[in-house]
Amino acid sequence: MSHLYFHEEQKMKHSWIWLIFGLLSGTYFLIEILLIYVAGKAPLNPKIDDEGLFIVAVILPLMFFVLFFVFLKSSLQTEVRDNEIIIRFPVFIRKPIQIKFEDLISYEVVDYNPVKDFGGHGIKTKKNVKTFTVSGKKGIKLLNKNGKVFLIGTQRAYAFLSAIEKLKMRN
Repeated sequence: MSHLYFHEEQKMKHSWIWLIFGLLSGTYFLIEILLIYVAGKAPLNPKIDDEGLFIVAVILPLMFFVLFFVFLKSSLQTEVRDNEIIIRFPVFIRKPIQIKFEDLISYEVVDYNPVKDFGGHGIKTKKNVKTFTVSGKKGIKLLNKNGKVFLIGTQRAYAFLSAIEKLKMRN
């Protein structure tokens, strides 16, 4: 098994996402209670049927839970090992992305604006650049022999770069 030289796990820290989920959930549950109360009074609203109540009472809360779970469990995991860089983004990417050192042409620390440059954080592709970011504005830009460019967001850019440089010199 290869030795681990760098590891970073970044979680979604955007408080505005949690605020939106909280507001949507609270609003939804208030509406659900009102609809069930009104639906129970058939003369007031005879148009709400059992299928509508099922959607409101079961499907929508399930969707909120799934979205909440996805954001809660999502994290960008980056590792530098003996001969490769490994990128994991559980929930969004099933199979880890492996970038072999022998395929690297160049690498550097870059500053970027996630919204302006790529339309926000997450897994994005713009032109020939595939980005993996969850927060911040610093990343490591990697260029492969096959022309693919990866941008990996990091809170520890220089530690990440140092690990790559050490191992690239060794290989």
